[in-house]
Amino acid sequence: MLEIPSRIWKKIPGYSKPSKVFRTNHENVLCWKANRREDKKAVVIKLFEWDIIEESAAEIKAAQSIRDIDHPNLIKILEVGEDDDIGVYYVMECWGDDLRNTIKVKPDPKIALEIIKQVLEGLSEMHEHKLTHRDIKPENIFLKDGQVKIGDYGLVKSQRFITQLTTIAGTRDYMAPEVLAGKPYDYRCDIYSTGVVLKELLGDEALDGIIKKAMAKDPKDRFQTIEEFITALEHPASGVMRSEPKLLQPVTQNPRPTTQNAQPIFQKLDIQRYPPKPELRGQDDPGILAKTLQAKLDELIKSNDDKSALSVAEEWVKAVEQRFTKYNSRTADAYEKLAGIYLLLGNHQKSEENYRISLEIDRNLYGEPSRQTLNDYYHLAEMFAHAANYENAKKFYAVSLSTALKNTTDYSIIANNIAAVFYYLTEYKEALNLLKEALVINEKQSRFSEPVAVNLYNMALIYEAMGNKGTAEPLYKQAKETLNRFMQAPGNKLTISEQDKQRIMG
Repeated sequence: MLEIPSRIWKKIPGYSKPSKVFRTNHENVLCWKANRREDKKAVVIKLFEWDIIEESAAEIKAAQSIRDIDHPNLIKILEVGEDDDIGVYYVMECWGDDLRNTIKVKPDPKIALEIIKQVLEGLSEMHEHKLTHRDIKPENIFLKDGQVKIGDYGLVKSQRFITQLTTIAGTRDYMAPEVLAGKPYDYRCDIYSTGVVLKELLGDEALDGIIKKAMAKDPKDRFQTIEEFITALEHPASGVMRSEPKLLQPVTQNPRPTTQNAQPIFQKLDIQRYPPKPELRGQDDPGILAKTLQAKLDELIKSNDDKSALSVAEEWVKAVEQRFTKYNSRTADAYEKLAGIYLLLGNHQKSEENYRISLEIDRNLYGEPSRQTLNDYYHLAEMFAHAANYENAKKFYAVSLSTALKNTTDYSIIANNIAAVFYYLTEYKEALNLLKEALVINEKQSRFSEPVAVNLYNMALIYEAMGNKGTAEPLYKQAKETLNRFMQAPGNKLTISEQDKQRIMG
């Protein structure tokens, strides 16, 4: 059980003994729940020990800025202080539970809109003070008694004296494209992130036009202010219309010849662990060694020298664990990479062992379900599929599918892959149902995309295995046409292998 030493919490006057301790991504950042003695008000205290004050200066400065703001849709910063012995801290109100934990199923659209409107009201106040949040997501939106508040100000940045930001910051799935690409960006990244949350809450074609405008790839095509976004939600017919779902077009010419020993195509799932992993800034020997080994390992992986990569990866795991302790996202990441190298070398037992260690760490860090444990279950399923242990692959894909958020890219990737496992187990009906579900999700993103082509190809493969060539051949052709259109579009890059590309292109 986590504890905050009394020598630390007693140094912050006016607050009770910690009642709950929260894990953070840095051993020198402590966070706990307590009560203010004067009125028993529940608070959360976050302390930055002196060792990391320099790298935490931006967050402390943001807390000082937000302390002067009092808005019903923003978690209130109550106090910012420091102590010569322990470091700098700030105290904030404790408010309800986060949206991810509160909303287990898709809410009524009216409730979803009310949640988003309150989020936008809070963002409007922040933007009025020239502050950009940079990490809007369900985990940072808190609900209590019908009131919604934005919290977690760890990545807040002031734009009072600068027009553009440049540091990549946020959570991958909610990051605006310009942020993820490392291009200059501004407060409109918050508009994009809110659009992602709205899409997750609604989950269907409702307000599709508004969501697409909020999530436009080019910031110039988004709502330019929070007020525009709010107006669109209150009057959806006034400017941004709902778009109609696109339908598959039948293709009947140039049937594809049947291939022998055909195999389905698996897709890759890439989830960035959150919180973002900080750079190794420590000047201690384990920190320097870990950073050096990680750089060396990355080069070996790029050069496909798997045997050399294995020995370096094993050293890296030891160095990272020594530097950060076992239960840290850095350590989980190291075990995951080591497991992946064992998988490439065909050592499935060692691969499974290390993936399970990564899963254990993530369970302790983030709880379950979480996106991190979803990633671990996915990798275990991938490993079992690679080992042709399809029953176990089916089991772990099913767990990761149940953890993934419905109607998202993650969900469609896992659905495609478990369908491929069903194909090997000759459970064709179940495979087709999953592929059709994945296809609907992917077509909402883009009609001519690599995931759509893969879904169509796998469906064709299954129909052919069932002896239904009349349905299979048009699907093969459609998959080829879809992938061809995708490759012809400027800027598009394939993530599937050259071998899988050739399978689809026939």
